[in-house]
Amino acid sequence: MATSDAPPVVRTSELKRSITVKQLYFYVVGDVLGSGIYVLVGLVAAAVGGAFWMAFLVGVAIAAVTGLAYAELVTKYPQAAGAALYTHKAFGIHFFTFIVCFIVMTSGITSASTASRAFAVNLTVGFGIPDDNVTTLLIALAFIVLIEFAFFLSNTFKLDGGGWLPVAAAVVVFVLMST
Repeated sequence: MATSDAPPVVRTSELKRSITVKQLYFYVVGDVLGSGIYVLVGLVAAAVGGAFWMAFLVGVAIAAVTGLAYAELVTKYPQAAGAALYTHKAFGIHFFTFIVCFIVMTSGITSASTASRAFAVNLTVGFGIPDDNVTTLLIALAFIVLIEFAFFLSNTFKLDGGGWLPVAAAVVVFVLMST
């Protein structure tokens, strides 16, 4: 049997810095706050009365603990995979990792649909468009398609690494949903 003098292959897995601090800031603020905070403030206030700020205080505390946990995990496992990687490292069960991936994916879809529906309702109210379910659905779908198309163009043409578009989209969505 022949032996090989070649050194063993060592794989390094470092994250490549591709976003700026400002882009990361807007991403984290958008991720922690989510669109629901702009849509659900009135509903929460109606449900719990004058102490509605307590619900948000608890939410901030939970988000802070989550952020600290992710900060610790990303230093231990510097790979781009998020919750899936951490679940797999913790338990080593592929099915459980898949379930976590699926839950993360569906939460993103749910958040996007909630934001687009809120945008559609605000648009119909703001412009006096008759509010029926079909109109709201079509406006919400058009909003999602428009945002996805803008991100597609940004990534296709490498417009500043796509970094300015998420910031602009976040500002537009914030202004439209908070009016």
